[in-house]
Amino acid sequence: MSGSSAATAPRWPTPVEWRTAAALVLATRAAFWLVAWLAQWLLAGSTGRLATGVGHWRRWDADIYVKIAEHGYAGAGAEPWSEAFLPGWPLVLRAVAALGVPHTVAALAMTTVATTVAVAFLMRLVDEEPPPPTDTGAPSGGSAGRRAAVYLLVFPTAVFLVAGYSEALFLAGAIPAFREARRGRWSRVALPAAVAVATRWTGLFLLAGLAVELTLQLRRRPDDRTALLRRGPAALVAGALPAVAYAGWLAVVRDDPWYFLTAQREGWGRAFVGPVDALRATLATWDGDYPSAILLTWRLEVVAAVLGVVLLVELARRREWGYATYAGTTLAVLLTSSWYYSVPRALLVLFPAVIVLADLTDRRPSAHEATVLVLAPLATLGVVVFTRGGWFF
Repeated sequence: MSGSSAATAPRWPTPVEWRTAAALVLATRAAFWLVAWLAQWLLAGSTGRLATGVGHWRRWDADIYVKIAEHGYAGAGAEPWSEAFLPGWPLVLRAVAALGVPHTVAALAMTTVATTVAVAFLMRLVDEEPPPPTDTGAPSGGSAGRRAAVYLLVFPTAVFLVAGYSEALFLAGAIPAFREARRGRWSRVALPAAVAVATRWTGLFLLAGLAVELTLQLRRRPDDRTALLRRGPAALVAGALPAVAYAGWLAVVRDDPWYFLTAQREGWGRAFVGPVDALRATLATWDGDYPSAILLTWRLEVVAAVLGVVLLVELARRREWGYATYAGTTLAVLLTSSWYYSVPRALLVLFPAVIVLADLTDRRPSAHEATVLVLAPLATLGVVVFTRGGWFF
């Protein structure tokens, strides 16, 4: 987009987009909350009435985030090796809980708000993009932005946008940051980028993608080079400050600014290895003495890895180098871990995937419907497994 057209683009999602985002998020939330509540009753192995509440949403990392919000990273009640988790999301939980809201309720409320922000900006980002040269008709299933929003909300691992995980807040920063960067409004990139970086380490790979976007704009818009050089690098540096501050805190408290890597290795057995070794270790789990559910999830990790590589190839084919850099660096780290771990969940924050899906279903109503019919049951399965305490990536 040229500098002039970027200047005339709306600064925020339109009121219609905000209302649509809120309606879609609340509708899917209501469905997932109902499924989770019914699963507690219908799959209960106990007798008598169940205790009411939202405790079934406080599973796995959601529980760790609450403990960080309550106790910090050290001291009585702190979760061991919790330094692997950035403080952005726990700080939000702590702030809301200070108002007297229970932590799990606060988490469910804030993921709803953050997802609404992410969806509204996703629709704006997608619908601002110029149509393909071959586009001669109206898109199917509403605007491309609306379709992308639906695909995100029923993504197979969408349960992590509902539970008290950091993915929702991350996307509420990452999507606006990319939207503003692609519009060339770099003075508005710093804050959402910092939110993403403060929330998940994936934010550093987001910055890499944004840096590529800046480089491309410097080549394509020589008349704006001075303004881009003044605002772009400053925005990227500002976006990186939360990670720098956290590393500095670790240097003071743990005498090691890289202590989060130690926490990953000691707490979750994750270290950097070669990509072949990572794949071999993941495939070798099939012969190990692991629970059957874990064996299946490791096979699904491989499936997700393949889909991630397909996404990367497609983004490169489309010459979407900013998105490709973000996806590629993220996948590079995931696929050089001790074994594949939470790759399906990582695909959830690689939002270019739903943008590609929305483009592929353009003017193809049957493809759009088939996509929803495939994604939604998998997302529902994820809600059931997660809230019942099963391992789901």
